[in-house]
Parts: sequence; C-alpha cells; structure tokens
Amino acid sequence: MVDEPPETLSREQLDEQLAKQAREVVNTHSEYCTVFRTQLGPHSIISGAEVDCIDRAKPHEFPNRSYRELKTSRCLDSEKARNSFERFKLLKFWAQSFIAGIPVVTVGFRDDEGRLKEVQDIRTQDMPRMVRGKPRMWEANVCMNFANQVLQFIKDNVTDGGPDTQYRIEYSPEEAQVQIYSLGKRPSFLTAEYIKSLSK
Repeated sequence: MVDEPPETLSREQLDEQLAKQAREVVNTHSEYCTVFRTQLGPHSIISGAEVDCIDRAKPHEFPNRSYRELKTSRCLDSEKARNSFERFKLLKFWAQSFIAGIPVVTVGFRDDEGRLKEVQDIRTQDMPRMVRGKPRMWEANVCMNFANQVLQFIKDNVTDGGPDTQYRIEYSPEEAQVQIYSLGKRPSFLTAEYIKSLSK
C-alpha cells in the first residue's frame, strides 16, 4: 500500500515507495472497507464493502467514484470461455460494483499457468450492454427486480424478536425460492448505543 495519495508524491518518492512495497511480504489481511448507503426501490440499504484500490485522490464527497475493483479471469481464448465469463463472472463483477457505486472494474486475464496476459478496464455501467440480446445471459433490470422482491420478502417475514434475534436467509436455485429461518436470540453485532436508539 502506498501511504500517501500518489499525486502528492514526486516521481522519485512514488518509485521509492513502490520499490519498498515490492520487497515486502504481501499482507493478505490488510484491507480497506467502506460503508455506504443506497436505495433500491422503496428499500434503503446500508452495506459495507472491501475496496481494492483507489485511482486518484479520494474526494470528500462521493468517494466511491474514485474506487476501483480488481478482478482476475482466465483468458477468453474461445467462444465457450467468453460466454462463461459474460454469463457468470461479469454478472458477479457488475452486481458487486453496481451496488457499491464503484465505476470501473480492472480485469487481469491470465493463462493456465497464472501469467498475466492482458489487462482491461470495464466500466460497471457498460457491463449490462456487453451481454444484452445474447442468449442465456443476464439482464440488469431482472437482477434488480429480484433483489427488490427479496428485500420486500425479508421485510414481510422478519417481524419477530428484536435486534438480538438472528435469521438465516437461504436461496434455493433448484426451487427458485428464498427461505428464512429464525436462529433465535443471539449476541448481536449491533452496538448497545444503536440498539438503544431504535427504542426512541
């Protein structure tokens, strides 16, 4: 990780920090997380996401516009590989980045030995257009409508207990059904201050 925004460093300082980083053991536990609020239909959502990197100085307003997601995929060396990428991976890339408001996903395409062969920036808003009209592909509006219905189903069915009651929510693709199971009262991840504010 570069300790300061790259644009505040001289070329020599940046090269020095990157060279130092290249000599260090990668810390896979180091991460940057963001909490964001978004709206889906009538549902207000507060969520968190791990952010891979930022491509310029983080602005005070709308910092997610500077975030960038990093992904890898096998090289698209056949029609079958391209179809699989567009049908499955691109959908996951889009859903994750769209909800968090991340505008660009940088994809590194690798060969079977794991060597990087190509890097491509894909704008999140362009992903649905890349698959539009192709057979057996996903549609953004269908995905958003499904998410909206699931959230409404949760609101309609998670009514008992309180903040210390936990539920498990499962989706069965075979039955095309969402199921909710009450796990009873358990220690909550919510802070005491937040729980107290709910009762006001």
